[in-house]
Amino acid sequence: MSRRIGTTPFSIAANLRRAREILDAPPALPHIERPEPIGELVAEFVLPLELCQPFNRIGRAGTASAGWALGKLKQRAYLCMWQQAGGRRANPLPGRPHILCCRFSSVEPDHDSGWTKNPVDRLRVGKNGLGFIVDDKPRSVKLSAWWEPAPPRQGFVLVGVFTGEERHA
Repeated sequence: MSRRIGTTPFSIAANLRRAREILDAPPALPHIERPEPIGELVAEFVLPLELCQPFNRIGRAGTASAGWALGKLKQRAYLCMWQQAGGRRANPLPGRPHILCCRFSSVEPDHDSGWTKNPVDRLRVGKNGLGFIVDDKPRSVKLSAWWEPAPPRQGFVLVGVFTGEERHA
């Protein structure tokens, strides 16, 4: 399915195929470390880079419109992921799910730039959430994020939700 996000067409199917092709090949650079998923794949999402902006880019928005712009960004990510999930989950995954986020872009992001925040928050229970995870705190979810190179203006983010670890009392 292809839909317009912003000013450029974004194809969910094409970007999922591109992610598979890139991840099936060895890493393009020696410092790229790909995490091993824990558990079984439950859901997978691709999003345009504009919905997964680093904190420093979000913070540049004018203060008068920053709240409105951030709300719009959250809503657009939710709708994009909701479409791919086919709706909300009735119950969150048990245990400690493993979330893998891969950023495919021409520019390597800083380690803690925050680009995973919007898509991971959309996985939570609650408003603008799909109900996959109870919370995104480390005790509730294992988050692994990394970067892979992509040509300019052809970037996207892949988010995988895995069953993860069982929680032991």
